[in-house]
Amino acid sequence: RWLVSSNVHETAASPYLLSLISWFLLSVAGTPAHIDSAGGLPLREMCFGVGSFFAVFTYPFILSGIYDGRTQAGTPASFLLIAPPSVAGIGIIGINGGYHNAAGSLFGCVLFLFLLLVRMGPQILAPPRLLGVNWAYIFPQAAMSILAIKIAEHFKSTAMNILALLLSSCATLVILIVAIRLGIHGWQVIRGTDVWQDPLVAAVSHQGTHCVEGTQADGQRVVGSTFGIQVVAHQRDVPLLNA
Repeated sequence: RWLVSSNVHETAASPYLLSLISWFLLSVAGTPAHIDSAGGLPLREMCFGVGSFFAVFTYPFILSGIYDGRTQAGTPASFLLIAPPSVAGIGIIGINGGYHNAAGSLFGCVLFLFLLLVRMGPQILAPPRLLGVNWAYIFPQAAMSILAIKIAEHFKSTAMNILALLLSSCATLVILIVAIRLGIHGWQVIRGTDVWQDPLVAAVSHQGTHCVEGTQADGQRVVGSTFGIQVVAHQRDVPLLNA
């Protein structure tokens, strides 16, 4: 629906990248499973193609959403930007049976995005208001480090080995920070000094409006709205409500 929506608030945001990543993960997982020979079809390439198609539309919406405020810079969701190209690069290496120039190009894109996100200032030390939200910092950097390691195995150069080591160390450090911060926040919640918000309630509350009035095309009048749920009355009932 977001692909053809005219409402900017219904267009793709960072969480949509989780669906995009799955297509590239299918391509990666198909290599050790020999899915092409078992199915008699180029299934890895087909999954990669579907992911590439949707990536062309998803990324412009998400990047424009950062400007509009739909995606906050430095949040865990923003770091999901580096996950799809990282997994896609790993998939290309698997499909090709070794290093390919396209994987190097994707690695350059991933590294640039990673430095850009670091420049924006990660909020990894902030309290995780939703349970597990900070774990979105981990998977993208883990995928990036795996891609760097695979490229380093091909080049066998000191520079690439150092870069792969730095990215792997960074991913390990992020795991420790997120785990420690989650433990601290969990202890605060147990003591009753902090809370974990319910994701569903938080999403509905963010979209909710209050005290909205108007007349619909069918003669009904909207006399109130809470959490996005409209309270509707027919015109003949409005005087009773006002009374």
